[in-house]
Formats: sequence, C-alpha cells, structure tokens
Amino acid sequence: MWGLLATGDANPRHHVPGATGSMLAAPFILALIGILIVVARRRRDQWWRFIIFGALVSVIPGALTVDPFHTGRMIAYPIFLLVLTIPALELLLGDSKGRKSSEATTANQSRLGFFKNQSTSLRETLLVVLLLATIGQATYFQVIFWREGRNREYDFDADYKQVYDTAIALPTRPIYLVDGRNGPGYIHGLWYALLEGRNRSEFIHLDFGVSPPPGAVVISSEQDCANCDVLFEGGQFLLYRKR
Repeated sequence: MWGLLATGDANPRHHVPGATGSMLAAPFILALIGILIVVARRRRDQWWRFIIFGALVSVIPGALTVDPFHTGRMIAYPIFLLVLTIPALELLLGDSKGRKSSEATTANQSRLGFFKNQSTSLRETLLVVLLLATIGQATYFQVIFWREGRNREYDFDADYKQVYDTAIALPTRPIYLVDGRNGPGYIHGLWYALLEGRNRSEFIHLDFGVSPPPGAVVISSEQDCANCDVLFEGGQFLLYRKR
C-alpha cells in the first residue's frame, strides 16, 4: 500500500514517475474511516458487505502479475475505495439531515465514540484538511504530468509511426511485421494501415521466431537483426531489408 500511495506504478506507461502515488492519500484515509464505520454500524447491510468484499478482491488481478502492483489491472480498486469514502463524508459533515442507519445500536455507536464526541467544528476542520490535501496532491500530480508525461514517447511506442511511414514509402510489398521480446509490436502497423485505408494484404505478420524471406522489407521490434541491412531505426523499432 505504501508504494501505491507514495510512488505509484513503476511502469511509465501506467503512471508518470515522480508524480506521487497512483492513488491520492487523503481519499484513501477517508476510505479507511469509511471501512471502520461500515464494520461498526453497517455490517449487516448486504450492500456495504458487497463493497468491502469488492475492495478486497479487486486487488487480486494486480497481485497475479510479476509487477509489484499493476494499476491497470487494479482499476476497480479505487472505485470501491471512493464508494467507501461516503460513510466518512457523512460523518464528517455531521449527518446534517439526521439520517441514521437502521443497524445502529448503543454498542456499535460506542465504537465511533471518538468521532461522535468531537465538536462539529473539529469534524469540519478535519474534512477541510483532507479535501485541501486532495486538491494539493492532485494539483502536484497535474503539474508533473504535464511537465514530464510528454517525455514517455519510448514507453508509448511513439517512434513506430516514423518507422512505418518510412516503410510504406518504399515500393516493396508486402511489408513483414516481426515481433521482438517486448511484445506484439505488429499491431501498430495494422492499426496505422487501417486508419489510412490500406489493404490488409500489404502486411504479413510473422509468428515469433519465423524468419522473413530474402529481400523482404521488415518492421521489427527486435533489438537487432541478423543478415540484414538496416534502413531506419526509431526508438525500439527497426526497419530493415532481409539479405
């Protein structure tokens, strides 16, 4: 949890490095308060039991990876946490409409004695502090995002378009699309071809490990190529002609 709140996902595709965590700290604190309220006052409510259950199981997809955590696969987690801020906000706002949970009893109210015994001004002060902290951290994130986020061209395969444009300017067809160990880069070629209305037959995607024929023009995400003439290199992508 500390990494999630303090540094965020280490993958630059998922999060801007140095922009604090992947989740704002103050709403997380409100969610923790909300969990305490649900356990103390609303644990008999099936809806809130579902929300607690959802918050617990939504981290599982992110845990089943080689990454410390994968925010893309934990996308449901902050949604459940945001819902859990509702009981905390109701409490800190003083429950001004006088709503009370039908499950509330004298025993479970005592678990919230610390909060309930505080003056309205103290609750409102705590709420203002948390909201200001949220605005402050969100503002800091936006500043870093707009300053540093644009420097992630390599992580978002932005150089592929230059390699692709160079390849289609050549008369040789078809153009072979070869993947390296960094994943299925071929999809970029097919995507740009679709946007330009090109015929799918102009491109051939080779299975991993299959060598293109001699004389073929190849767009590859391999680190290097054997027995080839490199025509253009952009980022992690190569354009070459097979000898």
